Amino acid sequence: MVSWKQLGSHRYYRDRDVLFVELHGDFGRDEVHELWEMVVEVEREHGHVWRVFDARDGMSMTPQARQYINDRKLVHAPLGVDVIVGANIAMRTIVNLIQHAGRLLKRKQSPVCFCSSLDELPALLETQRALLAAKASLTKSIPPTDKIPGR
Repeated sequence: MVSWKQLGSHRYYRDRDVLFVELHGDFGRDEVHELWEMVVEVEREHGHVWRVFDARDGMSMTPQARQYINDRKLVHAPLGVDVIVGANIAMRTIVNLIQHAGRLLKRKQSPVCFCSSLDELPALLETQRALLAAKASLTKSIPPTDKIPGR
């Protein structure tokens, strides 16, 4: 049983390395600031954080909230994946455009995954955990360039 907490007009819970946010209306700067603090805390404890946003009730993000996220990501982009549940085609398009713009500006982007329903979420998180473990294993097996003979 999860313990929901209020976050403005939204609500959230934390389950180990997952922050699950159920969105209701505009997501403003104050809510993003409070959530960002939790993201940093979870990442500090687990080395990564899965950020799940239930957008089935609709979602919009204020320009101030987007600016706050951009400013924070310049300092530190948390390791993990953003998952958006119930995003319609317009939201998916907008998120993908923002992701592509960030890449063009050479900003580190967290992967974004979409799922239509909460039923798809456990399998998606399991897949993302496996990918993160594989990436960590690969990184550990590659020696630093200053340790390679002849370099």
